Amino acid sequence: MRLTKHHGLGNDFLVTFDDVELTAELARQMCDRRRGIGADGLIVARPCGAGADLVMELRNSDGSIAAMSGNGIRCLAQAAVLREEWPLTGGSRELAIRTAAGMRSVTVTTGSDNLTCVARVGMGPVRCATLPEPTLPPALLAAGGGSARAMTADIGNPHIVVQVADPFSIDLARFGPELEANYDGGINVEFIAPVRGANELNLSVWERGAG
Repeated sequence: MRLTKHHGLGNDFLVTFDDVELTAELARQMCDRRRGIGADGLIVARPCGAGADLVMELRNSDGSIAAMSGNGIRCLAQAAVLREEWPLTGGSRELAIRTAAGMRSVTVTTGSDNLTCVARVGMGPVRCATLPEPTLPPALLAAGGGSARAMTADIGNPHIVVQVADPFSIDLARFGPELEANYDGGINVEFIAPVRGANELNLSVWERGAG
């Protein structure tokens, strides 16, 4: 099996275009950082017709299925344009990729060298998730500055978004798994805070299936 490894915003993914069965065990073996190659997830790219260039299948490093990953699909797009089937034309290319969460469009432009690119993905609308509302533990409320509040959201995969005073002061290794354990199949956990005077957010993430 031929694999390439890609990094996007701190996430790393292994990508293969080989016709292999993407099992939980294969993902765990390949993604193990001590006994395997090491990655947050394993992506199998499959050919597709019907208006799509590719199909993305993704499993997290723990073997669980991920319907969608923004960084993962961007890494897949980079892997695709490095192949002869989908070369960049005039320094840019748009790829239609089918995922378990639906169709997504990724625009790839060249970077500073042939191993770097800029990939922008249209993630689609954010919806309120049909999940139980999260209950924040008292310790998290205290760590969040006493005013933490949360809601669930869905962008093809489930999320809890928790607004706190300072996301970077939150103990991700403690509170991420604690919140994730409340949901069957796990959930992504984001801690956010608006940046005063700027149209920006500070963000820290506990990622389902990868930590």
